[in-house]
Amino acid sequence: MLWHSMLAALYHPAVRCAGMLCLSAIGDGRPVCAQSSVAAGTTAPPVLGGAVRTLEPLDTPRGVCFGPEDEIFVVESGAGRVRVFRSDGIERSSFGARGTGTGELSRPEGIARTADGRLWVADSGNHRLVVFDATGGASASIGGLGSSPGRVHAPIALAAVENRIAVADSRNERVQVL
Repeated sequence: MLWHSMLAALYHPAVRCAGMLCLSAIGDGRPVCAQSSVAAGTTAPPVLGGAVRTLEPLDTPRGVCFGPEDEIFVVESGAGRVRVFRSDGIERSSFGARGTGTGELSRPEGIARTADGRLWVADSGNHRLVVFDATGGASASIGGLGSSPGRVHAPIALAAVENRIAVADSRNERVQVL
């Protein structure tokens, strides 16, 4: 199977400036991390330390992003949480839980880290963005169901530049920059 044909089963790539790439896979529930760029026509992606090792399988992994120490944050849509891995693939911790309250997530899809260290999660089922501090504590919820500026309907992906967030607001068919 060619590398580019595998992309159909992958969601939300996260690219680290140092050249590391992580892709969250749907099929076997294991994100794959590669150290270098992948040339077109390569038959398999280069894998850094094998697939991410977990104590339990990932439940519908969606978004991935990197932390300041090259840790890997993986959004588990099925479990409504974020799991944190070291760059060598060993699991460190997790935060969030399935639900609608503060710090709880329903079908989270995307994740991004802003320059100030905050982690933003696209909480698709609750139609909002949840902001976590660097330790995984929920600090804010932004949005809510709607189509007016600042409101979202099933946000699915995020991108961060400095301290700004771009949100793929899927049901409103737009991208908002906050």
